[in-house]
Amino acid sequence: MPIKYNRNKQKGIIPAVLAVIIALVSIALILLIAALIFWIHHLVAGLIGGGNQPGGFYGAGNCATTQTLNGVTLPLAKGPFADEQHLATTAESFSGGGPTSTHDQDERHYQVTNFSVNCPGCAKEGFTPAEGNGSLGGGTGPKPDPSVEPWLVNVLKDLPRNSKLLVHSTKTGETVVTLGGYEKGPGDPSFAGGARIEVLHALGISHAGEVEIGFAQDQNLPLGPITCTAPGSLPGGSGGLILPFKESDLKKGSKCKPSNFWDCAGGYSYSCNHGGFDYSLDTGVQLYAAATGKIVALRQNLAVDQKEAGTGGNFITVLITEGRWAGYSYEYHHLYPGSVTKKVGDMVVQGEPIAKVDNNGQSSGPHLHFQVNKYGTSHGPNYNVGATIDPRGPLGCI
Repeated sequence: MPIKYNRNKQKGIIPAVLAVIIALVSIALILLIAALIFWIHHLVAGLIGGGNQPGGFYGAGNCATTQTLNGVTLPLAKGPFADEQHLATTAESFSGGGPTSTHDQDERHYQVTNFSVNCPGCAKEGFTPAEGNGSLGGGTGPKPDPSVEPWLVNVLKDLPRNSKLLVHSTKTGETVVTLGGYEKGPGDPSFAGGARIEVLHALGISHAGEVEIGFAQDQNLPLGPITCTAPGSLPGGSGGLILPFKESDLKKGSKCKPSNFWDCAGGYSYSCNHGGFDYSLDTGVQLYAAATGKIVALRQNLAVDQKEAGTGGNFITVLITEGRWAGYSYEYHHLYPGSVTKKVGDMVVQGEPIAKVDNNGQSSGPHLHFQVNKYGTSHGPNYNVGATIDPRGPLGCI
């Protein structure tokens, strides 16, 4: 006997299967659209430089810094940064005004501060023990808002409340806009300061990682990771020092790749045994201050084209006092006699005319010898490559 199929049953199964498939596809599309909206939201925010940027979506802005704000000077411009534990926020209340233990309602804290977004994959930590009696990690005043808590930093001095600071990793090149004035620390004076784990995560470093820190000249910058765009800024824009002359005055080569070395033979690297860049320029070309600082050494006694073996002839050394490279110094050699009108101890401002080019000292043609000395060092006109750094870093070439 032939087998009879139940056509009505088949007709019922097919629509049910189709309905399940449609439902699964719809759920997948909804999840995809939600993810796209989240990604586009942060991408647009990053492009316009607004909002506190989580998860690696960067804002953009002027990263120029200063070491003094409202009469308060940072104790250290660079050094290791500590991994500090987190604070209570305005969205939280505790008996006694603060956490009673390191893990008092800390899961709620992670939720209100959006920890999983600002620091994906980071290990959760307890509250700072100093907060247990109602204080804020040794700080005073109101609790921070949950939106700013991930970007808080402290240094070994009380800072103006809500002061914006730029923290830059010398290892990764990343820069983060942070907020100071809520607490003082850490306890170890060898540290330049401390930060939430979210800050260290955004910088790509761990506890005791080396950083450079300064007050943001633009105190309206959004908190979080930032791409530096303005001249005179931290890496991401320029390297902090400007070219000491108009590039149109350069006879050969470019800012990052001078074509002539008058002091030594061959090559494009700064390390041709005299520690700087040689820029081919005509006698009398105006030179400008590469960074704001104080004149700490000066020589102008050689005449025009007067030769002197083994030296850079007339020179000026400026100790940098502002920005990422504060504590370093830069030098101009082979200067036109009498072209520096200031004296040792005077200040110069970035971009200010300060000298002119000549051909004195050990030189076979008019040019500028430009060098940047290592942090905490400055010296006279004798070449010493061991005491200098590659100028391409400060000039933003690398």
